[in-house]
Amino acid sequence: MSDNLTFTLSSDEPLVGEHIVNASPTVPGALLIELALTARGEPWSGPVALRDVRFSEPIAVSGQTSLDVTLTRGHVSVGRAHRSSFEARIESHPLVTQRSLEVQGVRSLSVEKIYDRWAELGIEYGPTFQTVAALACSEECASGRITAVSAGRTWVTNPLAVDAVFQILGLLASEIQREFAAHVPVAIECLTIHRPFGQLTAAAVEVSVTSASGRSIEADVVLIDAAGGVVASFEGTRMVRLGAVKPDSIQPVLPRHTGGVPLSSLAWSEVTLPRARPDLRGQTWALI
Repeated sequence: MSDNLTFTLSSDEPLVGEHIVNASPTVPGALLIELALTARGEPWSGPVALRDVRFSEPIAVSGQTSLDVTLTRGHVSVGRAHRSSFEARIESHPLVTQRSLEVQGVRSLSVEKIYDRWAELGIEYGPTFQTVAALACSEECASGRITAVSAGRTWVTNPLAVDAVFQILGLLASEIQREFAAHVPVAIECLTIHRPFGQLTAAAVEVSVTSASGRSIEADVVLIDAAGGVVASFEGTRMVRLGAVKPDSIQPVLPRHTGGVPLSSLAWSEVTLPRARPDLRGQTWALI
């Protein structure tokens, strides 16, 4: 049995129109998370977890677009025209531990012109999304401060605060990779909402890096309200450098106990070998 909801989004809405990727208003991944949580259709009664979160392809919006949210036996997907852009498993009342992360040895970074620099790379954040107020980091951790407009008391999350988490992770990835670049979220092992934070307007973000490479970063994150309470925790959040992987070729992250993530992928092409024995020196072939 499935539960289905349909939402209509407009490029005139700030949550879409001020989030521009390559000149097109694009639905933020943070908003897809909020839409997925609405699939529960229940009043808040305790923590909720989204496990095995996958962002598979962006959703560009021209004028208006309808998104379908489908919940089937605990599996939630969000997309349009029978193509899913977001998938996760939803779990009510998970066993959770609210904890802060140890952030030490960080140095302050200037965030004064980060939105201008992202715009040069094709990621344009309007004023509503310019939420990162301060950031300090090392190659292992980071702490940041964000300010955001309230989404409203009926929202489970504030997508602006969640997007700010992704922005901070992208800045940390650029710092580790020694080159300013745009990064996008592709997976979260477990996102736990400890309590609703739709009205959150100021928060601290703490980050602990679990792995990093030249094209991606994986980290744990906690979002902390002004009273010092953890409102959301992100375990195994993976950001990939834009252009390093095509959205429709994103593969799931390997579980942590395997010791890592894929380093490369194969592009197959069919080749007809000549009758004479070919000279394959200096080449690597896989024959099937």
